[in-house]
Amino acid sequence: MKTMMDATTLHASPWRPSRPRAEVSNSRAGGSRKSRSPSAVLLVLPALGLLFSSPAQAIDCRKATTAIDHVICGDKALQKADAALGSAYSAILKAAPDAEIRAMLVASEKRWLARRDDRLGPSSETDDAPDAETQRKILLDAIQARTRELTRRAKADAGEPNLIAVARDQRRFASRFTSGPFAGFSTSCDFLPGGDGYTYGCFGTQSYQNRDRVCALTRDWASGGVSETRMVGQVVDGKLTTVASCSIGSGDAGAACPDPEVSAGQRGHWQKPAPDATTPEAPPAKPQPQVDAEFQRDSEDAWINDCLTQPTYPPADQIAGGKAGTRKPTPAP
Repeated sequence: MKTMMDATTLHASPWRPSRPRAEVSNSRAGGSRKSRSPSAVLLVLPALGLLFSSPAQAIDCRKATTAIDHVICGDKALQKADAALGSAYSAILKAAPDAEIRAMLVASEKRWLARRDDRLGPSSETDDAPDAETQRKILLDAIQARTRELTRRAKADAGEPNLIAVARDQRRFASRFTSGPFAGFSTSCDFLPGGDGYTYGCFGTQSYQNRDRVCALTRDWASGGVSETRMVGQVVDGKLTTVASCSIGSGDAGAACPDPEVSAGQRGHWQKPAPDATTPEAPPAKPQPQVDAEFQRDSEDAWINDCLTQPTYPPADQIAGGKAGTRKPTPAP
């Protein structure tokens, strides 16, 4: 499949993908994540729509250049699967309702192709390269899984691709808040080995902003499983400072997040950073996407809504030491 370069399910694995840590996590709320302002969307997205207007096509084996192209061209089953993937990608691009979602789909496919070539090709980054037949099966499974992801339909509307439905839901949720320079998605994906094959998994950070409040959720691998770090930040004089953080699993924040369903003695709490542990952070220089369907928001993440709308967050009784600190309140929208 040539192009300009599930929601994803993560499976526990003892292997941790090699990728720049800064891409998916940061010790401060908002971190290195960047936003797309409304004016930037109006200016940039039409251009992106033109740039990525050509649909993906199957590999032209007469012009195969990369190692993985030659692997695909040397196997009829792989050629057939690649052609089906190209058709699925072309179809979902045609179904995109606007330039922003179309640009998201192009970026998603470009990301998948890059990781496929790095991980599953003959010159992959993996330490224990499989034999040729095993590699062919892994590659075939990966291409077919990607085709299923692009053709999967939304539960609420069988006529709409699931990736597009997820992006629409992300926009609906974000539209409830003011947004701002610290809002956006930062996502990194990889092929994760497990069992007899690989699973394509996506990690990253989603940050929302409502007036001067920033609430960020980071998902990553830790100790062979998925960890989650939650961060609350406050924007003062245009710069972002962490107010509190917590984690589920083995996240960077340290303190376990509050859980109302467990006993009071084991409920967890938010942790305030030490006064000298963080430095106010300026807005990022470049905008990040406002939608990324491969990093799905859990519908049960009620804390994000509370974080963005309550005048004071976290509540004082959920913070280690019991003090919420002095912060400018954020009114509900």
